[in-house]
This record gives sequence, structure tokens and C-alpha cells, in this order.
Amino acid sequence: MIVFHPSPTVLRTAILSFNVGYHFHYAGVRSGSQAFIAGGAAASVVTLAHDLKRALDAYGAGRRGAPCTATHASIVSTVHRIRPTLKRLMSCAAMGFSVSVGGVRMIGGATAHVAAFDRDLIGVLNDLAAGCLLYSTGVTYPMKALMLLTGIIPAFDSQVRGGLALGGFSGMKATRVPLPSVPTDTIARKILFLPFHLASAFASVPAVASCVSGTLLAPFSKDQGRILDVLLFMQNGVGSGAYVRWHSPGRWY
Repeated sequence: MIVFHPSPTVLRTAILSFNVGYHFHYAGVRSGSQAFIAGGAAASVVTLAHDLKRALDAYGAGRRGAPCTATHASIVSTVHRIRPTLKRLMSCAAMGFSVSVGGVRMIGGATAHVAAFDRDLIGVLNDLAAGCLLYSTGVTYPMKALMLLTGIIPAFDSQVRGGLALGGFSGMKATRVPLPSVPTDTIARKILFLPFHLASAFASVPAVASCVSGTLLAPFSKDQGRILDVLLFMQNGVGSGAYVRWHSPGRWY
């Protein structure tokens, strides 16, 4: 299971220490995506695509070998096309993710929607890679794009992977993580299992959710993937298990 530092104050301090500019870019995209996914207005997708492109550029797209962002027109077209998928993913998150004692993932307390969720999430990562980025073969920037749009998952950049490794999450020391094409891929399983474990952790220790109080993440307190992303990013700079760790004899994915 995922275990957080027991003090929400310590977690809040980590969030407050995170790059303020990154917080603002996230807030800009998520505010727009919430409205777009709910209503799908044609005008809002133009602004949303602009904000998404700007955020991805600020998050490192086009630098140090990372893929560049695509044209604004391509991002508009892609985000408009994947809106139904984003809406389904957000609906699943609203129903609630959980993991049984035996390691079975559930949505809304049942397994019926899990396979469709897996296909949607891996499919939309590939859609984002093809339409919002140029020559993207790795998983990092498609995951950043999906995190910005939904808040469901963290992004496996080098800092977050380092935080995961320090927290005892096995299999996260690779220097490059390729984009998976099917849900059964090992990388895909790591991506798909995290939101379920994360939701279970938040449910088991309700006080942890208060860690965003008084921070720029407060308006997005349900975006557990983004909260985890920030904590893991900060954890990579402070040492093993400081904020988030895996505490179980079994494999996490």
C-alpha cells in the first residue's frame, strides 16, 4: 500500500516549496479542462490548447532531448477529439478507485469498468503523444499532458521516477520509459495501478487530504495524481520515504 508521511503539515510544506510557476501553469490548464470536459464548448478548447501548449513548454518540452510541442492547431484538434475519452476517465475517477486486499482494482467498488478504463487511459496517452507532441516515443510528456488535463495520474519524469524509487516503488530506476501501446505492458501496469493505490491511501488516512489546504493546489484537492506528482518530485530532493513510500511485501503493479 502507499503510505504518506503522517503529518499533513510536512506534506503541505513540501507542496508550498514546489515551483510556484509550475503550480500556476497547472491551475490554468485544469481550470480550463474542467470547463471543457464538462461542456465541450468550441471556444474553450482554443484557450485550453493554448494553455496546455504553454504549460508543456514550461515543464520542459523541447529541452534536453524532450519532444517539442505540436502546433496550436494540432493540439486543438487532438483535445477536441479526445474529449469523450477524458470525460469517461473523469467519470471513473468520480466513481472512486480502490484496491482490494487481494490486489484487485475496482472502480465504484466493482471490477466492471476497469478494463475499459485501462484501454482509455493508455489510448489517450498515445493520442496525446501523436497530436500534442512531435516525435514523442517516451511516456513522460504524454503523461504530463494527461496530468494537466485530468489530475488523475502523476507524470513519470526523472524527478518523479527518482521519488518513486526512493520511496520503495520497484522498477522505476530506468533512465528512459517508452510509451506503452497496450494495457498489459509492464510500463502500462505501473501507470494504471498508481491511481488505484493512491485513492486507497487517501481513503485510509483522510487527514492526508488536508495537506493541500493553504496551498495553490487547494482548488484541486481531488486531483490526487497531481498531489502525488508534486510530493514525489520534492521527495527526490530530500531522501528515501520522506513523503510517500510503498509499504507492502508484494509488488505494487
